[in-house]
Amino acid sequence: MAPLALFDVVVAVTAAQLIGLALYSRHNVVRRLAHGAVNVDASGIGRANIALRCGWIVAMLAEVHWLNRAFDRSIDRVAICMALIALGLRVLAMVRLGSRWTLPTIVKPGEAAETGGIYAVVRHPNWLGVMIEIAAVPMIHGAWMTALAFGVLEAILLSGRRAVEESALAGARVARADLHSPETERHVAIVGAGAAGLAAAKALLDADVAITVFERRPDIGGLWRADSGSGVARNTHLVSPKSAQAFSDRPMPDAFPTYPRHDLVLSYLQDYAESCGLRDHVQCGRALESARRDAGGWQLHFTDGTQDRFSHLIVASGHHDTPRMPDLKGPFAGRILHSKDYTGPETVAGKRVLVIGAGQSAMDVLCDAAAVAKAVYHSTRRGFICTPRFFMGHPTEAMMESPPPLIGALLARLPLTSMFRMIALMSETVLRVSGATNASLGIPPYTIDDSPPPPTMDQRVYTFYAIGDIIHRGPVAALDDGHVTFADGNRDAIDLIVCSTGYRADFPFLDPKHQPTDPERKSALRRQIFHRDEPTLFFVGLIHPIGAHWRVFEWQAQLIATYLTASKARRTAFDLLSKGGYRLDRDSSSKDVLMVNKLAYRRVLKAERRGLVHD
Repeated sequence: MAPLALFDVVVAVTAAQLIGLALYSRHNVVRRLAHGAVNVDASGIGRANIALRCGWIVAMLAEVHWLNRAFDRSIDRVAICMALIALGLRVLAMVRLGSRWTLPTIVKPGEAAETGGIYAVVRHPNWLGVMIEIAAVPMIHGAWMTALAFGVLEAILLSGRRAVEESALAGARVARADLHSPETERHVAIVGAGAAGLAAAKALLDADVAITVFERRPDIGGLWRADSGSGVARNTHLVSPKSAQAFSDRPMPDAFPTYPRHDLVLSYLQDYAESCGLRDHVQCGRALESARRDAGGWQLHFTDGTQDRFSHLIVASGHHDTPRMPDLKGPFAGRILHSKDYTGPETVAGKRVLVIGAGQSAMDVLCDAAAVAKAVYHSTRRGFICTPRFFMGHPTEAMMESPPPLIGALLARLPLTSMFRMIALMSETVLRVSGATNASLGIPPYTIDDSPPPPTMDQRVYTFYAIGDIIHRGPVAALDDGHVTFADGNRDAIDLIVCSTGYRADFPFLDPKHQPTDPERKSALRRQIFHRDEPTLFFVGLIHPIGAHWRVFEWQAQLIATYLTASKARRTAFDLLSKGGYRLDRDSSSKDVLMVNKLAYRRVLKAERRGLVHD
């Protein structure tokens, strides 16, 4: 038989084989779905791969016949051997998997991944066989362009398929642990009775889920209680307007100012707990020492020596407890404190003060210090954004919170860097209208890089810069008794350093395997709520939305409540954990794994709730 005719026969056999595999896969899919398996190939990668293989058949025939590819016997023999190896790998994979072999990703909750037979030697033998076949069959008659082009395309598709499959297998492992754990009667422990804890308690009680809330402080309110080390200073106000910050089902009183002070915010939270019947479910003064997951659920140990057991655990204790301090080198004769321990203007009165940081707490301390301190210096690595509290007569954030539908849909699709640029443009425009710029105030330009600082609220700090009550400095280079030397060459006498340098998300009562971030600070959570490896562990409030926070806590809590009460609980749990999670920063431009475009996040969580309800 002539080489060209032989090649046509090989292609025909290959095409027939692909048709047979498609039919066999369809038969297995029907059987698997009928027995409780789940199709997690929502991305359409399976269909795209079928289309690619059809194109591959057509392309190699066209290349050989139309471009008159030469037949090279030495290459032909190698290509045929490789094609046979590919076929062998695929046959071994099919024999090992049996009815579990499918073209789309179909996984059954609780089913372990295959590790025997050929899978003990090659992690993905079927994929390897496909890649070899894609390259080898065209080369039997010199169709190198088809082999190269479709090899690259198949590699891209399989990388996407790998992400889907690995995520599905991780979900299967979680579902397996869940299915084989004897669960106590559903009773959920909630750690923390601040805004996040109250949102979680309200959502679960509305869903008729039994709860107990544990709060280490003497009363409800979380960080809004102006206790020692709470982070709330005498002049602390809401950063967001009351209309945007309040819970969705209870507006703040009309008598409150637009930006209430901390004592009014605390009274609102306590009134909310009373009016919603939450207080009866809260145990104050009980600090959690450890939470351990065992076969019977969650065993909670408290610092008072008591223990309790629950089926599920929600961590809503916030992430503003463990300060992150900068590495300041050299001796210092003055005082160094974190903004968490700053109590009010009396702390800085009459002192030469250095404030490090560009977040909201830094701006609050700066405004206090500018009025009462002897001298105020502000150290940042780069420029920062201060947005006006009001814009065109309305609270700025209230306009962002409820934009017109078309604008809202556009904002929900913006990556964080684009949103920051938009906010920076608005803030700089307002500043220019007042006759100032960053350059005229001695502030470095605001730049967008891999970790942009979030916007802060209140442009009063610009006024204090303009009248010379605040002076900008670069990063701290060294401390020397009563002086600070900066990277920009300046050296100033300083009495007090206030580090407004943020916090570490630290949960010492959880085992390392249950922490929300891994050692590389990558999130271990789905939707920043569901732990990837433990289906009975949830987090509410471990997020940094751009704007008001409390309604985001509500959305998270409502999704948890829907998840816990879904009619097909086991299947929906597996579905949710096996699908790809929401990428908090869609263009990977931020190192802050908690930062999120709030409008985009709301859209994702609402879609998840609808999916659970209609499953």
